[in-house]
Amino acid sequence: MQAAETLGETVGLARACESLSVARATLYRRRAHQAQGETPAPNRPPPPLQLSAAERDAALAQPAQRALLRCHALHHPRHAPR
Repeated sequence: MQAAETLGETVGLARACESLSVARATLYRRRAHQAQGETPAPNRPPPPLQLSAAERDAALAQPAQRALLRCHALHHPRHAPR
């Protein structure tokens, strides 16, 4: 972003953003936030359906192939393993 700001002083922001593949909207948004002195948003509460640590560990311990096959079988019962 700083590079786009610096280059924008000489060639204009539109050209600077285009040449650096930076979205102008993002640049303008950051400028607005800095001008207002905003602080980052506070941490969000955890999602209500968040897995417990044990559930997460169990899910991550499964080989990906078996998990994908199970998911596929749920959506396509005729392909379920027998």
